[in-house]
Amino acid sequence: MHGPLYTRAFEATGNIAKRRIVQVGTKDNSVVRADAASDTTIAERPIGICAELGAKTGETVDVHLLGIADCEAGAAIARGSSVEADATGRAVATTTTNDFVIGIALAAATASGDIIPVLIAPQRI
Repeated sequence: MHGPLYTRAFEATGNIAKRRIVQVGTKDNSVVRADAASDTTIAERPIGICAELGAKTGETVDVHLLGIADCEAGAAIARGSSVEADATGRAVATTTTNDFVIGIALAAATASGDIIPVLIAPQRI
């Protein structure tokens, strides 16, 4: 069994689907769906994974910031891979230097749309 250790509420500054990777929003205490696999600037780094309910712009959204959270895969992912966001905030594997990752896949995804547990450990690789 797994679960997040720390979840916090933020304002959504864009539409965010459930179980998608999010990054810092356009104003204080806000988040937006992470939108590119090649985010390399501090402002674009992922900070967490949206909880089980998504949100529309201006609504409150719960974001898992620490622990293990379920995330939707955007492609096949090998267990143990570092994962980052694709263009829609889904998890994809990466080994690209200087990309910001949200964490480590704790289970394999066989296809886009699979839900996998991710150890949240934001960092630059």
